Amino acid sequence: MQNQGQNTFTQEQFLALVELNQKLTFRIQQLEQQLAQFQKLVFGKKHERVELLNPGQLNLGLDLGETTPVTVSTEDISYTRTKTKKKVQPNRSPLPADLPREVIVIEPEQDTAGMKLIGHEITEQLEMTPAKFYVKQYKRAKYAKPEGNGVIIGALPEFSLPKSIAGSSVLAHLLVGKYVDHLPLHRQIKMFSRSGMTFSDSTINDWIKGSIDLVAILHQKNEIILKESGYIQMDETPIKVLDSEKKGQTHRGYFWVSHSPTQKVVTFNYNKGRSAEFPTAFLQDYKGYIQTDGYGVYDAFDQREDITMVCCMAHARRNFFDAQGNDKQRAEYFIGAIQPLYRLEQELKDNGATPEVILQKRKEIADPILKDLHIWLKANLPQVLPKSTIGQAIGYALARWEKIMRYTKDAALLIDNNLIENQIRPVAVGRKNYLFCGSHESAQRAAIIYSLLGTCKLNNVNPFEWLDDVLKKLPARKANNIADLLPQNWKPNSQDVV
Repeated sequence: MQNQGQNTFTQEQFLALVELNQKLTFRIQQLEQQLAQFQKLVFGKKHERVELLNPGQLNLGLDLGETTPVTVSTEDISYTRTKTKKKVQPNRSPLPADLPREVIVIEPEQDTAGMKLIGHEITEQLEMTPAKFYVKQYKRAKYAKPEGNGVIIGALPEFSLPKSIAGSSVLAHLLVGKYVDHLPLHRQIKMFSRSGMTFSDSTINDWIKGSIDLVAILHQKNEIILKESGYIQMDETPIKVLDSEKKGQTHRGYFWVSHSPTQKVVTFNYNKGRSAEFPTAFLQDYKGYIQTDGYGVYDAFDQREDITMVCCMAHARRNFFDAQGNDKQRAEYFIGAIQPLYRLEQELKDNGATPEVILQKRKEIADPILKDLHIWLKANLPQVLPKSTIGQAIGYALARWEKIMRYTKDAALLIDNNLIENQIRPVAVGRKNYLFCGSHESAQRAAIIYSLLGTCKLNNVNPFEWLDDVLKKLPARKANNIADLLPQNWKPNSQDVV
C-alpha cells in the first residue's frame, strides 16, 4: 500500500501559524478577563480585598523566580476541657444622655400607703416626632416721636434670602437633603406637602440657587487656603448636564476635586471637559506637591520646577486587583507585598506619630519594600503580554513607581488618594438619584455646595447645624470677616461677631 503524502509547510507559513496562534491565545485571555470582570461587577463584592492563599507571600525576599508553594506541616493534638455555659446578654447601646426625655411615672397597682419609696426601675424606649414646620414671626414695635416728628420702628435682621418666606433652617434642610442625603428636590417637595406646605418647583429651585450663591464666598476663601497649603490631591469625576443647544440631550461634564490633607479642606469645581485646561488654569500660581492617579493631563506639571508630582498606590493596587482573573499568582503577590506598607501607615496614624518618627519608620520599613517591588516589576514585565490585564497593571505601576515612592520622603504626604475618593463618593450616589444637572451654571453651584459640605465631613461638623448657623450670620458679615464661618473653623453655639 502506498503511503499517503504528508502536508508540508514552508517556514513562512509555519511562522504565520505561530503568530495566529499567539493572537488567538491572547484574544482568549482577553475574553476570559472581560468575563471575569463582568461576573465580579454583577455578582462580586465591591471592595478590593483578597484572601491570600499562600502565607509566605507577605515575605518580601522577592526571589524573582516563580514563587514556590509553602509546605505546612501539621499535627493533631487532642485534649479535654470543661466548657462553661455562659448566659448571653443582649448588647444594647444606651440611649444618648442629651436627648430630651418625657418621664412617665408608673405606680404599683397595690396600695402603697405606709410604704417607703426606695427607688425606680427605669426602662427607656426611643420615640420621635416627625419634622414640623413652624413660623418665626418678627413683631417690630413702632413708636411715634413727640410733636409729630416721625415714626421709629425696630430693625429687621438681615435674612438669608431677602423677600423670601424661607428661613435658614428650611434652606439648610433642602441643601442637606439633596447634597448629603441624595434626595432629589421633587421628593422633598412631596415630603413638604405631607406637612401641609405646598411649593412649586421653581420656588424651591430659586431657594437653592440663592442659598448657594450666598455661601459661594466661603468656597472662594477655601480655594485660596487650599492653594497655599503646599500639598494637594486631585481627581475628577463625570457629571451629566442638560445641553441647552441639543434639546433633550445631556453633556458629559466633570467635577474637578482638590483636597488638602493638611488643612482638611476640599473644593469641587465644574468644567465642561477633562482636558488639561482646568488644572493648568486652577494651579497657575500653585507651588508644592500634587498627588494624582497618574492621568496624563497632569504630566505637564512635571515641567514646572515649583511642583512635585506624587502618584497614588491605591490606583496601582486596583489594577492588580482587577488582574487576578488573568494572572492570579502575580496579582496576589503584588497585593500581598504592599499590605505591610498600609499596616505601617495605619499604625503611624493610630499612634499619632511625629513627622520625625514617620520619616524614620518609612525609611526603615517602607523604602526596602518599595525598592524590592521595583525590581520585581522590572523582572516580570518581559514575562507577560503587554496588552494583557496583568501586563497593563505592571506597566502602569512601573511607569509611575518613582512618583509612588515619593510619599516616603515627606511626612505630610499620604500613600494614596483614598481621602479624595471618599469625597467623590457622594457625587456618585447623587448621580443615581437626581441623574443630571439642569445647566452648566447649576453644575458649578452643585460643585460649590459639595465643596463646603465635603469640608464639613472632613472636620466632623454637622452639616445641617453649620448651614443653619452660617445662613443666618453670613448676610451681615463683611468679606474680610468670614474665617470663623468656614467649616474647618466653625464652632457650634458660637456668638456672632459682626
